[in-house]
Amino acid sequence: WIYDYLMSTLELINSGKFREIKGFYFFGPTGTGKSYITYSMVKYLRALLCTSPIPVRVCSFPNFLSNLRTVFDKENSRVENDSVTEILENDCDFLFIDDLGIEKISDWNTEILYRLINYRYEHKLPTYISTNLTLDELATQRGDRISSRIAEMCTLKKIGGMDRRIDINK
Repeated sequence: WIYDYLMSTLELINSGKFREIKGFYFFGPTGTGKSYITYSMVKYLRALLCTSPIPVRVCSFPNFLSNLRTVFDKENSRVENDSVTEILENDCDFLFIDDLGIEKISDWNTEILYRLINYRYEHKLPTYISTNLTLDELATQRGDRISSRIAEMCTLKKIGGMDRRIDINK
């Protein structure tokens, strides 16, 4: 299904229908391959788009927040807002967010997540998310506004099975 999705994505890009590309919301238990799928899609999408000016970006959401907080702690709130705006608007057509939901929840990072998702929603930019949280669990943690936008932007894809990291070591 990944190959078929990537080929149809390439067709949409080539036919000028970039804004019609729908992302994915991968969810399921730990160790089932969500991050593996995410980074595989990044790799193949970058290969397919190697001659295109369309950028593909991937980030671990907890690391993104940590880096943003470091900038904020060193400077002031204006720098924080500039940094968030730069991430939102900086040549990032395809965005892959890994490990959403493992960070400690706060009003600050909920606002950052909302701004990120809302910007991408308003600009119809393909967004891919991997998480252990169902959309209902995300709504409980972060609010309906975020989960509702994700539901419209992304195809929900449950990745099930046993923790492959543990199974490998047996």
